[in-house]
Amino acid sequence: MSTSAPPPPAVEQAPHVVEATAHALAIDGEEAHSDILEPESVRDSDNDSAFGDGDSVGESYTTSLTSSARDYTYENGRRYHAFRAGNYVMPNDEKEQDRLDFMHHIFNMCLNGNLQLAPIGDNPQRVLDVGTGTGIWAIDFADAYPSAEVIGVDLSPIQPQWLPPNLQFNVDDAEAEWIYPQPFDFIKMRAMGGAIADWPRLLQQAYLYTKPGGWVE
Repeated sequence: MSTSAPPPPAVEQAPHVVEATAHALAIDGEEAHSDILEPESVRDSDNDSAFGDGDSVGESYTTSLTSSARDYTYENGRRYHAFRAGNYVMPNDEKEQDRLDFMHHIFNMCLNGNLQLAPIGDNPQRVLDVGTGTGIWAIDFADAYPSAEVIGVDLSPIQPQWLPPNLQFNVDDAEAEWIYPQPFDFIKMRAMGGAIADWPRLLQQAYLYTKPGGWVE
């Protein structure tokens, strides 16, 4: 989130907030820099679900941080994020990434293959995935909605290198001040329980950055 543009004003029409239940999805700062941070090397498994069928041609992503975001910390044999170290309790190593991808498939089965419940139509333009993790949801969404500019943000730069051309990943803290040049049609948050210290503030920022008639899920 490196742009200096002020946040858009509060909208007159409230965006929608979707809260799903057991068979769906529950919505349960750092100074900007212009450095480019290449994503992690492609994970070894050819079956890694974050890569889809391998046909998508991607771009390396940019981040608001320097390569210090990869100065990971290690404790008890597990690897943890470096940016805003300690803000998120779970590790970011291969074992955790496999768990996140497996959880994505469970969500897909529970939702009968749907990536969201919100009625966003067939032509969303701007979409934000908060806490993107391995980026697997954002990749699937960008493939399914080529009209959309999709942005995924996370504390860890663990997303794959080859991406759909309408997708980018940024290293950022969702609890820091949001600074985007334009609001979003759809803001997605998933499996964020235990990751957020101030939910009211996070949802307030999501509200401010959702277009009139847009959706937060």
